[in-house]
Amino acid sequence: MCPQLSAVKQSVASSTTSWGDTLPSYAPSSDAQTVLQWGIQHFTQKQFDKALKNFRAALRTYTRAQDLVGVGKSLNGLSAVYLQTQEYERSLAYSQASVSVLEDVGALKDYALAVYQLGVSYLRLDHTSEAECYLDRALTLYNVLGDTLNENRVVLHLGLLYAQRQEFMFALACYESVLDDLLECPMLQTQELVFEVLSLILQLFERTGQTTLDEMPYQKLVDYYSSGNYQANMAAIFRQLGQFHESQTHYGLAFACYTQALQVAEPVQLA
Repeated sequence: MCPQLSAVKQSVASSTTSWGDTLPSYAPSSDAQTVLQWGIQHFTQKQFDKALKNFRAALRTYTRAQDLVGVGKSLNGLSAVYLQTQEYERSLAYSQASVSVLEDVGALKDYALAVYQLGVSYLRLDHTSEAECYLDRALTLYNVLGDTLNENRVVLHLGLLYAQRQEFMFALACYESVLDDLLECPMLQTQELVFEVLSLILQLFERTGQTTLDEMPYQKLVDYYSSGNYQANMAAIFRQLGQFHESQTHYGLAFACYTQALQVAEPVQLA
């Protein structure tokens, strides 16, 4: 356990004990699981106020039942909402509590999520040393679980961490590692993750003044996505990159990007 969690774990333990002294103990009903699922559904639909209400209701029920796994799941949900709404101090607090609750109960998947979200919370608050500690741990946990998709999400955040430290080559290595994985294993892909990788690489290029297209397998991306449903977004990314190169008076590179955008874009249907 990282040192900063020792005090948190003791606090959560004493708090749970006091709640157990004042509330009756009973097995969690299916209602708690249903409310938790509602929270997840609302979160997925970006209805964060509703998600918060459901996660809080689930937390109360699981706490009364002294169901630590349910408590951890509910805390993970609350942390996820606060990460999305950029309330990072709150996401940090709930992630710390979830890590403390889930550390010794054997729910490895939920524990991995808690550790991952704790690392992201620290990163958003610019505590890069703590962020690296927990992101590295999350990476190990997801590797043990064989969860390659979430491994890639952790690596992306490690890339953000290195970019924040201005360790740009390490950041680019992280981004390209994820991109290569996604290109080689279509089963791992989500459209959102693919475009997140591309956008992060573009941001890195803009930040460092990178002017070579050889750093990224553009033609491979064009070939792969030209038959998919990603044309509009891919074309927008290439146009943005073209505008960047044009602003730097690298007109040959800008023209190459605009050409790529035309190749990816959906053909115009003539009447």
